[in-house]
Amino acid sequence: MKKLTDFQKLVDAEDFLNFFEVPFDQTTVNINRLHILKLFSIAIAEVDEKKGLAEADKITAYKTGLESAYQTFLT
Repeated sequence: MKKLTDFQKLVDAEDFLNFFEVPFDQTTVNINRLHILKLFSIAIAEVDEKKGLAEADKITAYKTGLESAYQTFLT
C-alpha cells in the first residue's frame, strides 16, 4: 500500500511515475519534465484543497493528476 510519507520523499518525475506505476517513455519525460511536474504540482494543490480526504483517496487523486499531466505531452 502506498503511503503519503513515501510520496513526500519523492523528487524526480521518474520517482513519481515509478511510485504510481505509470508507464512512461523516458524521451517524453526528458523533453517535458518541467512541464509535467508543473501540471502535477497544480493537481497536487487541487487535491490538497479538498478537506477530509482519506490517505488512500489522496494517493489515488495524486496518481490521476500525474497521469493527466503526463498524458498531456503524448499527443
